Amino acid sequence: VENYQEELGLSRSSSSHLPYYAHSSNNNFDQGNTGMINVPNNIKELLIKSRPPLPPAYENNLIHVDDDIISNTTVIPFFWHIPRSGGSTIIQLLGECLGLTLAASSSSLSPNESNSQNIFHDESSEIKIQRNENSIYMNVDLGTRQGIKRASNLNILHQIEYRTDIVISPLIYDTSTFLLGKGNNGTLDKGYLFAMFRMPVEREVSYFYALRKSGTMKETQTFELVDWIRSDYYLDNVMVRSLVNKVERADEIKIDDLLIAKEILRKKCVIGLLEEKTRSWEKFKHYFGSRWAIEQDHPLYAQSQIECENTILNYHWPNKNPQRPFVENYPNLRGLSNTHDYVDFDKDLNVIGKRLYDEISSLNEFDLILYEYAKYLFWQEEWKNINNQN
Repeated sequence: VENYQEELGLSRSSSSHLPYYAHSSNNNFDQGNTGMINVPNNIKELLIKSRPPLPPAYENNLIHVDDDIISNTTVIPFFWHIPRSGGSTIIQLLGECLGLTLAASSSSLSPNESNSQNIFHDESSEIKIQRNENSIYMNVDLGTRQGIKRASNLNILHQIEYRTDIVISPLIYDTSTFLLGKGNNGTLDKGYLFAMFRMPVEREVSYFYALRKSGTMKETQTFELVDWIRSDYYLDNVMVRSLVNKVERADEIKIDDLLIAKEILRKKCVIGLLEEKTRSWEKFKHYFGSRWAIEQDHPLYAQSQIECENTILNYHWPNKNPQRPFVENYPNLRGLSNTHDYVDFDKDLNVIGKRLYDEISSLNEFDLILYEYAKYLFWQEEWKNINNQN
């Protein structure tokens, strides 16, 4: 029972978080005189039935990770780019090492300003492909709803001259709604979703320092980390909010939203973890290699591809920030936190204060739960693959 409760994101200690049927007078739970719950034989069936339905944009327009792909479906690899979670590294691998044509967004990478304007802010009515650094992009911006609708109107998924190898966007709901689910010549476009996940506190710390370094949000240039998380510019629980399309600060997110988010990951997403970035990349290639037409049989290409991957993954990690969360082994920083309101950042140790760490954790409690579930799904699949190999 505890395992299934945990899978659904339910508390092991509080019956108030049990599904609706656990409180019904018509259920199969018999407490008897002891007050102990006798678990019904159909507990797994009951728990499966209690899983929330997915929004139609995901149910209809994304591939179920465990289903066979039907013949009249055009499969489009769709990378949900969660900022500061290893996504830019994956995008670099896709573009530079595999030579794929990317339909992405200006928020997916940090190109130089002139090329960014040419690629992502092109309002023309025709498709073009342009090179930025060592990658090839289509002239669309999937980082805004307007840009996604423009890409849909340009029919980028069915261009004969310019083939879209992969769709990349931070806006998972809008991309699933407005770009996917269309059809051409009797086929239906469906996205095959994959994403990289990172511990939310580390993600938020990294995002703030990257934001301040980039200078893209002038209002925050004088902020310290504690100022940012307490400001009107800060948005908590960005993963859960993105999945359930509650992306405004005024939108309240509830436990039902968390359960829907977890169900989307379970049914529709191939999971990667930043802490296992090399293993995650190999997993993505395993899922999508045939669709990406990787020329693994060509010895020269394969060798250069391996060198490219090793360089980006292990030797040259250009998007990494040095700042780290609080670590218990730094007592001097912990002591400072007791004497000051907050120690935002220790420049010598590259760590943030514990009390600030705890505040960020509290603000992002739903994302923390979702992240733990993503890790569970990741290792569950890894264990399944090991058993299959054995």
